[in-house]
Order: sequence, then C-alpha cells, then structure tokens
Amino acid sequence: MSDVGNRIRRLRLERGMSQAQLAEKAGRKRSAIGNYESGAREPDFDTLNALARALEVPASALLGEDETDDDALWSLRESLRRDPDRRMLFSLAANGSAQAVRQAAALIDALKKTNPDFYDDGE
Repeated sequence: MSDVGNRIRRLRLERGMSQAQLAEKAGRKRSAIGNYESGAREPDFDTLNALARALEVPASALLGEDETDDDALWSLRESLRRDPDRRMLFSLAANGSAQAVRQAAALIDALKKTNPDFYDDGE
C-alpha cells in the first residue's frame, strides 16, 4: 500500500465512510478508491483534490506534508481559493508547500500595502 493510499484509507475510516461513499462524494468509481488505497494506482492532481474535498482535509494531508500549523494553513488556502483576486495564486499554491501558500498570500498583502489602487477589495 502506498503512503497516499494509507492516508486515504485512514482518513476515510476515521470518517466512517465506505469506499463507495467516498467514491460518490468525490465523483469517482469505488474501484478507483480501492486501487488508490491498495497502491495499485496513484491519484492524479484533480482526483487528489476531489478526495481531499470529500474527506474535508487539505490535499497536503493526503501527500503527507508535515506541518505543525495545519489549521492556519488550511484557512489561508481557503482565503486564497475564495477571494476572486487571489484565486490565480490559489491555483498555483493550492497543492504546493506551506511556504508556497504563505508566499502567495504575502504577495497579495504586499501589493495591497504598496499600491492600494492596484488591489481594491471593496473597502
């Protein structure tokens, strides 16, 4: 079993979900979930994101990133995802390292401070 497969299985079981339930929630086939969990296949980028959403964890949790501030990082990723002006940065940093996510957010914050006309957040 692969590390990603182990994490998918552990998180699925922690949530009391069957493979079929996870597959339905993620929009995938039950057999695909079984293949990921057994290590026969590795999920692609889109599938990894779908599984993470279905399991309600950041994709980094499936990849095994060791982060001590998971909640803060997840919140930061969500702010990048939801804000239309930050969405492009989210697409670049969503599954990147914690450092990439923090750099993306810092870039927007720096632009807001140095050039208020460049970034209008509706205030």
